[in-house]
Amino acid sequence: MTFQALSPSQTYIPDIAAIRADLVTAQAAYQNLLQTIPTPDLDRLLVISKWTVRQVLTHLCIALEQANPMMVGQARKRQPMPAFLNSRVGHWMNYQMAVWQARKATPQSLAERYAAANAKFLQLLAGVKAEEWQLNTALPDGTPLTMEQVFYVPGQHLALHGSWIKQTLGGSE
Repeated sequence: MTFQALSPSQTYIPDIAAIRADLVTAQAAYQNLLQTIPTPDLDRLLVISKWTVRQVLTHLCIALEQANPMMVGQARKRQPMPAFLNSRVGHWMNYQMAVWQARKATPQSLAERYAAANAKFLQLLAGVKAEEWQLNTALPDGTPLTMEQVFYVPGQHLALHGSWIKQTLGGSE
């Protein structure tokens, strides 16, 4: 995917079908990853952090339900994501939410939750107006994002954490 700067008089409309395909691919990848994990391994600690596999899978659901739609909203307000989310307190809150919500998470509930969040995010994509594609936001660490890039975040996020899960469970990465 290529991003280019445009003058204010130009309107850029990305390849919506490509964005949709990326979200559908991420959905399938999440479901496939989930199906490959034996239930006892859901509570294994990741080799790269103190999170369990189940907590990371829950974290991916939370991000798709809350953080990713918030990025769209922040872009619409021409605001970055709140910087405190990249602070020690923000990271602690992120971890605590995943720990709390993962307690009763089952493979089925995680599959259903991710699918529902992805469906809502696809609806959000369908509602982006032509003039909104020029809007920007930023991740909590200040990394700038175009509206288009926001819709690629779920797939990138899954790729990152999915690689950690595969590494933990002895898969190749």
